[in-house]
Amino acid sequence: MFDIFQFCNYLILIFKEKAMSKKFTKKAFLIIITFILAALWPIDVIAENVNPGATMKINTITELPTLSDTSNVNNQVVVIYKTANSMNIQSLNLTTDEIIGGKNVSDRVDLLELDPNIDMNSFIKTLNENPNVMAADKNKIVRKAALTNDPYIQNGYAWQFSGIGADETWNQVANSDPVVVAVLDTGVNANHPDLQGRLVDGYDYLTQSTNIVDHDGHGTCVSGCISAIANNNLGIAGVTGTANVKIASYCIGSEYYDDSTICAALLACADRPDIDVINMSYGGYEKSSTEQSALEYASTKGKILVASSGNEGDDRKYAGQYSYPASYDKVISVAATNSRNQVSSFSQYNDLVDLAAPGEAIYTTSKTGGYEFIDGTSFSSPIVAGACAVLLAANPSLSADKVETILKNTALDLGQSGKDNYSGYGLIQLDQALQEGSSEIPLTAILLNKSTLSLTPNSSEQLTVSYIPIDTTAIKTVTWSSANPNVATVNSNGMVTSLSEGMTTITAKVGSITTTCTVTVTTTEPSTIDCLYRTHIQNTGWQPWRYNGDVSGTSGQGLRLEAIEIKLDPAANDLGIEYQTHVQNIGWQPSQHDGDLSGTSGEGLRLEAIRIHLTGSDAGAYAVYYRVHAQNIGWMDWAKDGEASGTAGFGYRLEAIEINVVPYGSPAPGPTEQPFIDANVN
Repeated sequence: MFDIFQFCNYLILIFKEKAMSKKFTKKAFLIIITFILAALWPIDVIAENVNPGATMKINTITELPTLSDTSNVNNQVVVIYKTANSMNIQSLNLTTDEIIGGKNVSDRVDLLELDPNIDMNSFIKTLNENPNVMAADKNKIVRKAALTNDPYIQNGYAWQFSGIGADETWNQVANSDPVVVAVLDTGVNANHPDLQGRLVDGYDYLTQSTNIVDHDGHGTCVSGCISAIANNNLGIAGVTGTANVKIASYCIGSEYYDDSTICAALLACADRPDIDVINMSYGGYEKSSTEQSALEYASTKGKILVASSGNEGDDRKYAGQYSYPASYDKVISVAATNSRNQVSSFSQYNDLVDLAAPGEAIYTTSKTGGYEFIDGTSFSSPIVAGACAVLLAANPSLSADKVETILKNTALDLGQSGKDNYSGYGLIQLDQALQEGSSEIPLTAILLNKSTLSLTPNSSEQLTVSYIPIDTTAIKTVTWSSANPNVATVNSNGMVTSLSEGMTTITAKVGSITTTCTVTVTTTEPSTIDCLYRTHIQNTGWQPWRYNGDVSGTSGQGLRLEAIEIKLDPAANDLGIEYQTHVQNIGWQPSQHDGDLSGTSGEGLRLEAIRIHLTGSDAGAYAVYYRVHAQNIGWMDWAKDGEASGTAGFGYRLEAIEINVVPYGSPAPGPTEQPFIDANVN
């Protein structure tokens, strides 16, 4: 055995001998002394920083032992981060005393195994208080919602299509841009001949690869229900028929799935703009805040979420209980029916079941490359997910809520009248849903009658909403809000009431569409603004400029107005004027502003109507009133702030006009009941 002290004594003897030699140098002396000191330094001091049993702060997931398949799921915690960041786990301030293993599931999801001595509830509570964490919770295992084959119901007939009207819709939709359904499952047989061309990129969380295979067979069965190729003289067709609907396969497990891969897949799908629908043919009876947070995130991204209600409807232990994810808010929970339109005995029931779809003896694609009959709410769910995709393919403007509403409104009521716990609103009827969804006219924009308001304290003004297009079938429920209620409030009818000096923004919201009005509350009276205008008259040409309510045009001479110019004085205010004329044989012309010509010159075409409104940040402090003298009618009532003045459909010429700009809140110069008459409106 090596004796360090004996070795040091040997070096000292050499040092004494050499010290007497003239050849002994200072450099050699320093080398020997350094060697002696290094040899004498305590070994335990050198090893102190590399003690494998010492506590370490965790900076990266790679510093932890990898989780094994035998790792105890009861000691595992799923962490979802708010953003993708390589420093996420470091921000948790964890140590190896707490964490004994870990796995990076995605750029926003980690799976951690706790030391058995750590109190899990306290640990999770602390994680959820971290500002970088979206949600943290215990890991859980869920299973596929499939049953074993029932030979006595294998009759060789794909009845599920006629049962829901899909036999009438299979070739009715031909969309160019694909609708993508994400299937969170066991993967897919990408080489199946009836799925060729129906798949887009997904991800396999088992192999951490985009090269996806089916680890169990369940995922291929589910995918075929949605989008097996139609009209190809092969096998079956998915519920989407010939519509351009693709599958993005996300493999989250084989026989069982854990919460970490589910959450990672949900977040990934939510962040993909091409994915429209997410199908989840699995479930369990334990609620998870991490899964719920991931689903809420996907919902805010506009995804349609569909899940199987569960297969434990005839299991005494679980019958009537809530299965998740189907029972979370914003998830369509789907029950199973048989060929007699009866709810399957195994189908889970509760008051959160939304719809029903075929789920017994479903003939679909199999992992082997062939076909098989299979049962379970696992296959009811993708039929509804596929129906959602068809509605979107026919009308891409439909929202997730609207798609769900259409399916519920057109469902075939089963069992007791109205919604029930077994089939929800009933068995989906795709043909009727497609008809209703295709007739929907979406809302594209909303406008307010005022974009700015200038008020004095303790005064009120009414805001009203108009809809584009005006014949939209969208639900017109308006939500009003004020950014600063201390300055001005707004009630549920759009009435704005000023309280104190300052500025605020009033927002009107219909669905996801918003528009705003800027409100300024001031005690300062607005300055006087002069409005100047002149008209081009038949056989006469341009008339002199008129001011503040003076008549421009003629009366009793039968001469038409052909053009108009309008401007404001002084120009120091942030105030402009914009106007638009309706011209014979042309219709409404583009808006002009601040002295530009509106109408025609040299073409002999009459003006028939006009709209005028103010622009600029000071527009809310003023109002513009105007009235016209129309052929066969005479002077019409006063219009205000962008309203049409004149006629439409009669061919009547405008012969004169009066315009006046006044401080906002001033009384109208005269009657305002009928400034415009349209021959097409009774």
